[in-house]
Amino acid sequence: MGTNITNEAKISGLVSHLTTPRRLPAKFIWLNVMALTAMVVGLALGCLLPQGPSFHNSNQGAVLIFFDGKWYQNIALNGYRWDSILGVLKGHYQNTAFFPLYPLIERLLITIPGMGSQYGLSFLSLVFGLWSNLAFSRLTLRLLPERSAFWASAFFICWPAACFLWMGYPTGLINLCAIYCLQGYIEARRFRAAIWCGLGSAIAPTMVFVAAALCLHSALKWVKEDTKPREIPKLIAFGLLSVSGLLAFMAYMFLKFHDAFVFIKAQEAWGSSPNFVGHLVQFLDPIRYLVVFGFVVRAVDGVLYHHFLATETGRDTVNIAFQLLFDFFAVCLGIFAMSRTFRRFRHKEISIAGLFVVLGYLWFMVSTTSYFVDGIRLLYPAVALFLGMGDWAAKSKSRCCALLGVFLLLLVVETALVKAGYSVI
Repeated sequence: MGTNITNEAKISGLVSHLTTPRRLPAKFIWLNVMALTAMVVGLALGCLLPQGPSFHNSNQGAVLIFFDGKWYQNIALNGYRWDSILGVLKGHYQNTAFFPLYPLIERLLITIPGMGSQYGLSFLSLVFGLWSNLAFSRLTLRLLPERSAFWASAFFICWPAACFLWMGYPTGLINLCAIYCLQGYIEARRFRAAIWCGLGSAIAPTMVFVAAALCLHSALKWVKEDTKPREIPKLIAFGLLSVSGLLAFMAYMFLKFHDAFVFIKAQEAWGSSPNFVGHLVQFLDPIRYLVVFGFVVRAVDGVLYHHFLATETGRDTVNIAFQLLFDFFAVCLGIFAMSRTFRRFRHKEISIAGLFVVLGYLWFMVSTTSYFVDGIRLLYPAVALFLGMGDWAAKSKSRCCALLGVFLLLLVVETALVKAGYSVI
């Protein structure tokens, strides 16, 4: 029974592969041009905005590499550093908080003359970003009718977090690993899927959520199909391989600093987590998720009555309120879109992986002191979000155009804010 189902999955994957166009239609390529144009407009607009606090602080001298991008550059140039006393204190940031594969790639790149500049490192992150866009478009053509696939691709490519694709972040590479991992899994190429997932787990913790989802799906499938016990070693091997990058990173941390969990301890500098019971209460408390509107009310009050827009600190407060509200609605949109994929898509593993990414974000970020930080970027690998949006929006051309227009406008705004020295979170 189990062998027949596996063969059917392989045949289905082969048919899907053969029926997918070998070359993407030109309209999918033009979506990338549209997104790049929006980012160029944002960069130009950013030079005209009043400067934010990060312009002369953490981003002093930055041209194209900002915020975390500078941390990856630091690791590539200087390697990892850890102070066991200061590293666990809030505000004493350590580069051990960042995963190793992307700075390793950067370290290889900077051996090429001229490529170690901010322009070279920005180009590297943009290449991975465009590559992931093309990979996603090909995946959508395997899973959706062409019209829905086009709009799903449009929302993915023009997602406002696309501004991170040129900032020296590994965002594009993480997306690429998630896409190729899920593609391999639905084609019953489990080894390939585990390799891509394992690589991704050496870039960012987000891929660990994808690995957990696929391991759960494999286990449930094994139970449902009543597969023989001899398949258990394969399941274990798949699980270990899918987080092999993280395991290698932990081994390196242990050998270098005698502590495999240094990267977790370093996160305390950015924000702390309560004990498990307190964490669970915050995670389940619906009122906590609505606190974001309190930030917005304060910002509006400051603009109207306290001249927030006239001072650097005031403008930053308004920006933070906007970013938190933006991330809140991104999560709401993600939950709505993925609920459609559970009901309408055959490949539930993609929906489960997306759900795990969202739940991981809510648990490790929103229910801690970090709150709604980095939502638009950390939700990127939840590809079910964009598949669901494409399926929903494709039924109405006006709906598609309106949503795409909003995304492009926000992409311009986010890019401009970064360039002007404001935190995009």
